[in-house]
Amino acid sequence: MSNSLLRFYLLAEKGMRPVLFNALSFAQQEQQYCSEISEANAQLRRILGRLSLYYSRKVILGAAPNEKSVRFGENGKPIVDGLNISISHAATLGDMQLCVCTASKDIGAEYGIDIALRDKPINWKSSPEVFISKLRMNKSMGTPNEWDQIMAKNSVNEQLNEFYRFWAVKESVLKATGAGASAMRPSRIDIFTETEHPFELGGDLHLEDTSFLIGKSTC
Repeated sequence: MSNSLLRFYLLAEKGMRPVLFNALSFAQQEQQYCSEISEANAQLRRILGRLSLYYSRKVILGAAPNEKSVRFGENGKPIVDGLNISISHAATLGDMQLCVCTASKDIGAEYGIDIALRDKPINWKSSPEVFISKLRMNKSMGTPNEWDQIMAKNSVNEQLNEFYRFWAVKESVLKATGAGASAMRPSRIDIFTETEHPFELGGDLHLEDTSFLIGKSTC
């Protein structure tokens, strides 16, 4: 396991929050960090993220958790000495909260991971058609090439799922670079896909089905 790529997810309901919070008792700063969020589900997602970092360090490096084993880069990327690591959180339907993580020993490469929920409910009072039209008008949300691929889908629900797929790839690239959306405009990342979403293909992963280019900043 120590030489392998570690991929896992944590799924928890709100009632598990006190127990998971106590699991961070070895690091007072971590408990304080998680306590900064008052909304219960958001706090639970943060707790899951912190536990993912320490769990990865334990499994891959065999290192016991300690107060100073995790720090952050300039734009918030978690840094754990000896590891390449990335995490992502999401609120699922219902009361479950989700965190995914990928990590390995530091091999000089960087990882980025993000969650794209399919058929995500729209927090919008209008129709899905109006919602995706609003997204398309915002130039920071996608490139012309990406929107050509998105709008080629047959239904508005498929178009939205493809948009979420592309956005997750953008988030993954931003996390891998450590830049974040505050340091690199997502519209600089131009994504190309060769196949349907892996979900549509029965879960088969096609590691070379997606590529991207990072354009020059126009700022």
